[in-house]
Amino acid sequence: MKKLILIVLMTTLSTAYAKVDLGVMTGLQTTNANFRPNEPFVKTLHAMPLIGLYSKFGLSDNFAIQFSPSYTKKKISADQFFYDLELSSGYIDLPILLSFELDFGMLKPYIFAGPNIGIITNPTSNSSGFGIVSNKEDISDDVETIEYSIRAGVGLELEFESFSLFGQAYYGHGLNDIYNAPEGVTFPDEVYLRSIDIQLGISFPLSRRD
Repeated sequence: MKKLILIVLMTTLSTAYAKVDLGVMTGLQTTNANFRPNEPFVKTLHAMPLIGLYSKFGLSDNFAIQFSPSYTKKKISADQFFYDLELSSGYIDLPILLSFELDFGMLKPYIFAGPNIGIITNPTSNSSGFGIVSNKEDISDDVETIEYSIRAGVGLELEFESFSLFGQAYYGHGLNDIYNAPEGVTFPDEVYLRSIDIQLGISFPLSRRD
């Protein structure tokens, strides 16, 4: 009985090991935001480079779990007639995504979705009014450290015998207000992040593909 359990366990681990891919990626992330109250202003979108790690854990022939932590800078701008505001920070993404993949030989298109936890680091603000530019300010006390979001997107993997190339794009929808407005500040009162990522990368299977 013990031998049977050991054989089953080793077979399971071997199968799981064979379906693990690890790699690296880079790309661009464009960040937008919903400001509340919704006063008239002009928003500027900023595309910032990102770097990250890539891992995929196969669950079956079609389903997999993807965990791809990455780091980028976020910048959000809102300009009104008499007042301009710019918020920026470092940002660590920790998405856990369920993907569904189709197999067309070397080409493997896929869709994916799942939750993301974002860690906000070193938030700062620059504001100006009536032509007077303020100094850069640390606003750590006014910004949440954690942002929760939902992500969904599409991707394409080009699979070779010993490695894979992949590209994917997805939309991130922030769920919680990340801005704790100081007393007396009426705009913005709430900030919800929105983002679009475009990523390219390379991954390697932990074992030889069949």
